[in-house]
Amino acid sequence: GAITNGGCLYNINLLTGAVLVDGLPPSMLPDEVLRHDMYRRSFLAGLNFEVVHEGGWMKSVQSIDDIYFYDFCLVNGNLIVKERNKKTGQLLELLDATKFRKWSNDLPPHLHDLYSAWIDRERSMIFLRGVLYNKRSIHFIIELGSDNGHKCSSVPLHDRNKGVEELLSFRDSFDELMLHTHPDAYA
Repeated sequence: GAITNGGCLYNINLLTGAVLVDGLPPSMLPDEVLRHDMYRRSFLAGLNFEVVHEGGWMKSVQSIDDIYFYDFCLVNGNLIVKERNKKTGQLLELLDATKFRKWSNDLPPHLHDLYSAWIDRERSMIFLRGVLYNKRSIHFIIELGSDNGHKCSSVPLHDRNKGVEELLSFRDSFDELMLHTHPDAYA
């Protein structure tokens, strides 16, 4: 077997080809995740991921589009979903639509209804994409600010399929909305 940086022990059964992580075979996401409102909103009905358990996380075994892996964690009934891009190393976290509404009261309501919000905590940015997890075209970029508010840029239709780095390099040319944090946003 081999031990990863995270301390997990990987073994391969040479007869069956089964991979064991810390002595356990991969499993599917539990019903508690599949029935969670956030999962049902952003993932296709009937879609389940084969996962391994690692440090409290359920990590997808197979990549989507040969690039994206998904990590799931349930904490006190709250679902945390992360998307890992194996090519760029970018890590995005899906924001819960109900909690997203609380801090972003100044956003037009259609932004809540038509898009999912994925935060890049390293960059302090939120990317609004299609509701479904595999609709990765970026429609809006929100730069999280300080007390001065947030900057929301609208990505032109012809640029929406470009990568994050390319979009960020010319985002100053995008139309923008100025967002100011509502006083009750964090109450």
